[in-house]
Amino acid sequence: MLFITAPLFSQPTNRNDSALFRYVFDIPGGYVNDHCLIQGTDGLWHLYFIEGTVSNEIWYRDSNQIIIGHATSPDLLNWKHLEPALRLGPPGTLDAGHVTAPYVIEFNGQYYMYYVGKEAGVGYFAGEHMMLAISNDLYTWQRHFTSPIMAPDTAWASYHPKGYLGGSGGPVSCRDAHVIAHPEYGWILYYVARLKADPNRPSSDQEYSCVAAATSPDRTHWTDRGPVLTRKTSGTEEFTYAHPESPCVFQKDGLWYLFWKGGNGTRYVISDNPLDFNDRSEYFLATSHASEIFDWQGTWFITSCSRDINDITHSFSDRTRGLFLAGIEWEGRYPTVVPLQRSGADIQEYHQPFSGITIWPNPAENGTLRILLQGMHKIPADGLTVADIVGRNIPLQPSADPYLTADGLVVELDAEKLRAGIYVVQVHDGNRLVATMLTLR
Repeated sequence: MLFITAPLFSQPTNRNDSALFRYVFDIPGGYVNDHCLIQGTDGLWHLYFIEGTVSNEIWYRDSNQIIIGHATSPDLLNWKHLEPALRLGPPGTLDAGHVTAPYVIEFNGQYYMYYVGKEAGVGYFAGEHMMLAISNDLYTWQRHFTSPIMAPDTAWASYHPKGYLGGSGGPVSCRDAHVIAHPEYGWILYYVARLKADPNRPSSDQEYSCVAAATSPDRTHWTDRGPVLTRKTSGTEEFTYAHPESPCVFQKDGLWYLFWKGGNGTRYVISDNPLDFNDRSEYFLATSHASEIFDWQGTWFITSCSRDINDITHSFSDRTRGLFLAGIEWEGRYPTVVPLQRSGADIQEYHQPFSGITIWPNPAENGTLRILLQGMHKIPADGLTVADIVGRNIPLQPSADPYLTADGLVVELDAEKLRAGIYVVQVHDGNRLVATMLTLR
């Protein structure tokens, strides 16, 4: 549920997912975009991500998204921001302008980072090149090749010609790698690309986009397998940029799941074939961005990044936020996003200070009130009080344990026995008293 007094125009019908995610990693003055997680032999979780700088300038400027960030955590909740894992390549190389969208796998004690390189001085959208770096310890990375390790087949993929914007040309889109081991194919690399015009399906160049796949016996030499999921590049939702992005693929209970970011959130399809997800029923999972879905010791998690969960159109918080985390519960073959922790005994501290009180709904009918203490991670010692118009405190019992959201602590109160009228809800955080009005009809 989203605790605001006016509806969000961009929120899909009956979707209020901000209450499900916890904000777990923040970079002052920076942001996290496309990312991956891997657990190392040191027992720590390692987060690799597009690390950018918050600015009023366009995010794809030459001076931004020029490093692959790195952070570690013992528990997915408490993160330590480290030195960048990877920086720009030397002048003249295909990754001398930007390095983005990392994905890391391990094999025999060696780590492989698949990432996207972009040339310098030719424009952010002049071509995308799938590159590879290798590490023995997850901290120090070396480029394995100076040329792309794979590219989509020109028979179906849209390409920029050599010299486009003064650069080398190449695939219009070839990014967001996700790599898995497979007993038959060895390794499968999923990525996103755009399709060129196809007379067999009347369309213009780049009108359709896809998640495509490539296979490899050795993690370095790849054979393109073409699109495995195709969608129109533009949609009809509030967020019309529908190009599939950030694929996440795994097998569970004998079925293959492909999750991707499309339009206003994360979607998925289920297949019995890891190289074919077309013509399957599509499901909407959450209003999350660039999500990774994974299992840790029998507990499932989902991430989001870059923007507030409720900013579906990327209109007011895009490329300003860090990492969010929520849980996943399975009902048969179908996943549902759930809060990490609904207990008030184990709520982690937020990075932002207490900034106010929001009540939802307000005005309200008698029933359950949800009160958001913005930026607060626990109820202060002086407590939360409700008073009537003449200042008399009204005893109200919480209807559930407080729980943490991306915006602060939520307390649910039962107002069933309150009379219609004006009330004052107030919190004393030790330094100041903050109050807001509540109207009961």
